[in-house]
Amino acid sequence: MYSKLINCYLHIQVRVYDVASMSCSYVLAGHTEIVVCIDTCVSASGKTVVVTGSKDNTVSCDVWT
Repeated sequence: MYSKLINCYLHIQVRVYDVASMSCSYVLAGHTEIVVCIDTCVSASGKTVVVTGSKDNTVSCDVWT
């Protein structure tokens, strides 16, 4: 079962919510224009990696445990 929900809707920030409490756990910032793609994976060390791409022609990579 998933414990996090990652959301970005016509915004420059990506928000990560805790599913159990439906509260925002993280705000991933850094883009200057809207985010158009989000992908996730789990690294070999077990950390969650979130990669976002924006209309500002940048890619952001955020890692958390």
